[in-house]
Amino acid sequence: MTLPTTAPPAPASAPEAGDDAQTIHRIEAFSDIVIGFCLAEIGLGLSIPSTGATLANLSGNVLVFAASFSLVVMLWWNHHRLFKTYLVLTRAALVMNFALLGGLVLMLYFMQIGARDITVQGGGPYFFFRLTLLSFAAVYALLAGMFAIGVRARWSALPPGDFAWGVERTAHMFSVAAAFTVVAAALGLTHGSVDVGGLHVTSLEIVLLAMALWLLVFRRIILPHFVRRLGRSYR
Repeated sequence: MTLPTTAPPAPASAPEAGDDAQTIHRIEAFSDIVIGFCLAEIGLGLSIPSTGATLANLSGNVLVFAASFSLVVMLWWNHHRLFKTYLVLTRAALVMNFALLGGLVLMLYFMQIGARDITVQGGGPYFFFRLTLLSFAAVYALLAGMFAIGVRARWSALPPGDFAWGVERTAHMFSVAAAFTVVAAALGLTHGSVDVGGLHVTSLEIVLLAMALWLLVFRRIILPHFVRRLGRSYR
C-alpha cells in the first residue's frame, strides 16, 4: 500500500523584469500628476483684473504665464524622453526625480510670492524671483543628472541617434541650469551702466545679453562639435 505524499511547496518566484517596468510606470504617472498640477497652478495665478490699475499689469502677467508655462512644458517633454529611453531605476535616480518634483512645486510657490511684490527686509525687491530662478536651476540640474546616469548606464546599448541626443540634452540642461544661476545672482544688479549707440544699458541687461549669447554659441557651435567627437569615440 502506497501512502499519498504531499508535494513540496513550490519555491518563491524571483522578482521578474517586469517589476521594474511597473515601478517606472507608477513613478512616471505620479510625476505627470505633479507637473500637471504645476501647470494648473500657473493658470490659476492669472487673476481677472477688477480695476484699470490692475488691467495695466495684464501684459506683464501674461508674459510671466507664457514663460513659466513654456519652461514647464519643455521640462515635461525632456522628462518624458528620459523615462522613455534613458531612465535607469537606481536609488540615486529615484531620489533625484522626487527632488525635481519638489523643486518644481517650490519654484511656483516662490514665483507666486514674487508676483505679489512681497519683499523681505534685507532681501531686496528681487528676493523671491532669485529663489524662483535658483529653484528652476536646481530642477534642470537634477534632470540633467538623471540623464547623465541613464546615458552612462546604457552607453553600449543605445542606438547612435539616442546616444547623441541624450548627451546633447544632458549638456544643454546643465548649461541652462548654470545660466539660471548666473542670472539669479545678477538679478537686481542695477549699479553701473554704459551707453551703446545712444542706448542706456544697465549691468543686469549686459549680464542677460551675455547669457543669451553664451547659450546660443554653446547650443549651436560648441555642443554639436562635442557630441560629434564623442560619437566617434562611442562607435
